[in-house]
Amino acid sequence: MTTNSPAAVEIVPYDPAWAAIYEREQQAIARALGAYVVRLEHIGSTSVSGLSAKPVVDLQAEVIDLRSRGFYDEALDKLGYRSIDSSENDVRIAMRKREDVAANLHLVTVGSWAAQRTVLFRDALRADKRLVMRYALLKQTLAADTNNLDEYTSAKTVFIEAVVAERARALGVAYVLGNRR
Repeated sequence: MTTNSPAAVEIVPYDPAWAAIYEREQQAIARALGAYVVRLEHIGSTSVSGLSAKPVVDLQAEVIDLRSRGFYDEALDKLGYRSIDSSENDVRIAMRKREDVAANLHLVTVGSWAAQRTVLFRDALRADKRLVMRYALLKQTLAADTNNLDEYTSAKTVFIEAVVAERARALGVAYVLGNRR
């Protein structure tokens, strides 16, 4: 297990290759996890056409049960994914791959708020080009102001939570701050 240590923030223009990386990783993860995985999603900035992003593809796997962590660690280690120590390990297992491609994998319980909120945010961005431009400007400004990935990520939270809350309200979904419900 690795830790999520501070690192410099690199934001690059949107790359259409990110969709192909997602497809390859999605297929490999689906094979590795088999019946344990219910749904795989391309999430994060690399899933939004035209949005600048860190050059790391984010995937979300909705799984039946997070308590099968030993199985997930073993199955996904073969693909190059390593667990990241996180304060959210009870609602989300975070993994990182940096060998052949740069990817983050988030395992969440199927149907959980942790699963829903990332998709709500992604879908809000996909539906609103002005929102994409605002988010891109925020990310570029934050990246220029800090060399610390944890600070960068934390600083985006207010924007993300506001978008998730609005999207949830519009869809009639109960909103809760953060990943816990």
